[in-house]
Amino acid sequence: MRVAERYLDHLTDGDLECLAAVASAIQGRTVTAEDLRRQPGWAEYWIRHPATFEAIRAQPQQGLRHDLSPFLFFSAALGRLAQDLHGVGAVPEWVGPRQRLFVFDVDPLRQVLADAELRLFVAELLDSYTHVASGAVRVKRRGRMVRQRISELDPLHLVQWLEVARAEERPWLYRRLGDLALFLAGVFPDFLGRSSRWWRRWQAVAAWAGPAHQEPRLPDDPVRWMEALAGWCYRTALRLAPAVTGEMALVAAAVDRLTPIRRVVNVATDRYLLPQRTWWFPTARE
Repeated sequence: MRVAERYLDHLTDGDLECLAAVASAIQGRTVTAEDLRRQPGWAEYWIRHPATFEAIRAQPQQGLRHDLSPFLFFSAALGRLAQDLHGVGAVPEWVGPRQRLFVFDVDPLRQVLADAELRLFVAELLDSYTHVASGAVRVKRRGRMVRQRISELDPLHLVQWLEVARAEERPWLYRRLGDLALFLAGVFPDFLGRSSRWWRRWQAVAAWAGPAHQEPRLPDDPVRWMEALAGWCYRTALRLAPAVTGEMALVAAAVDRLTPIRRVVNVATDRYLLPQRTWWFPTARE
C-alpha cells in the first residue's frame, strides 16, 4: 500500500488548491494543484505542514469552506498536533466525564503521529463518521424474516447485520464495529461515561460476542473497555479477511497501537474539535 497515494485519493480539488496555495506562499514560487497530483508524497507533506492547519482554521467559524473536505481538516490537525507535542512533557488523559488528569507518557503519542500509516488510519476513521451509512437488512424475529432499518452508529444494528451477513461482508462489519467503539472512545468519551442507555447497548454487544467468539474479559473503565472491544473486533476482522490489503492493512498496522491512537484522538478532539464536534459529526451528537 502506498500511503501517499491513498492520502491523495481523499483530497478534493479544493483541498489541493488550498495545499498548493500554502506551498506557494512558503516556497516563494507557484505550486499548482496539478503539481501535487503528480507527486503524492509532496501533497502528503503539505497536508501535515503546520501552515496548512493554520490556513484551514482561518476559515469562518461555521465550519470549513464548502470546497474543503473534513479529511483535510483531520489530517492537518494531526500534523499540527505532532508539532504541538514536540518537547511537551505531559498531556491530558480522560479519567471521567469532564475530568482530565495530566500524564507524562507522551512518547507513544509522538510515535503514532510520526507514522504516516497510523495518521492515515486516524484521519480515515474520523472522516468515515462525517457521513454515516444506513440501510435495511432482513432479520429473523419471532420465527419469521422481517425487514429492519440499520445504522452504522448503532452497535446492535451492526450485530444484527453480522448475524445475517454473507461471509465476504463479515470482515468489513467487524471492522466497522471496531471503528465505532474506537471513534466513540476517542471523540465522545464523556458521552460514554454518562449515557447508561448506550452503555447497556454496548454491554449487549459484548455479551453477544463473548460466548460465541471467546471475548477476553474487558476492563471496567468505559473508555478503555471500548478500546479493548475495538481491538477484539479488529483482530476478528483481520482473521476473517481473505487478504490484508487496502483498509485492512491500515487496521493491521493500528491494532496493536490502539491505546496511543485513542489518546491521540482524545487530545486532538479536546484541542481542535471542541466545541465544534457536532459540525463534523452531526449524526453523533451527545
